[in-house]
Amino acid sequence: MFLTPRGDSKGLYVTNETAGSFEVHEQGGGRSSIAFDYRVVAERKGFEKIRMEDRTRFFTKQTMAERGMMKRGAPAMTVPQPQHGKSVLHPVTQNVQR
Repeated sequence: MFLTPRGDSKGLYVTNETAGSFEVHEQGGGRSSIAFDYRVVAERKGFEKIRMEDRTRFFTKQTMAERGMMKRGAPAMTVPQPQHGKSVLHPVTQNVQR
């Protein structure tokens, strides 16, 4: 679980995690009411021991250029930028309460 506060706070932490919910609190007894983003990362059941194939060789400058995946002089990898009115990650606004 990754939490990103969207304002000034003493830090955030998660409690009472279940398969369908979790609670977010502010550290140090803080009482802020700020928005935050969160990201949940988990292993897929039944695939815990399977690792993704290393495909790094497909993303070198040379191989990307050969596939027409990059412009001349561009960096090997670029970070996708959000389109107007759309976000890459869907922020969720929650109130942080103690």
